[in-house]
Amino acid sequence: MHQPLTPKTLSVGAEQLAKIDPDLGRLFLRLGTPPLWATLVQIIIWRLETSFDAETAAIASTD
Repeated sequence: MHQPLTPKTLSVGAEQLAKIDPDLGRLFLRLGTPPLWATLVQIIIWRLETSFDAETAAIASTD
């Protein structure tokens, strides 16, 4: 289930990404939750969803 992107969900998402990705973690520690991260987070989520959809379609076509 997707939640709308709000300042709170952006902050929570940025914190979670910072915990698992060292580069984003350094940026988060240095800059906090910049407003421009909203676009970056949306792009990452879109790419992950697109990859998942493509993989699901590829698996379904082999069945």
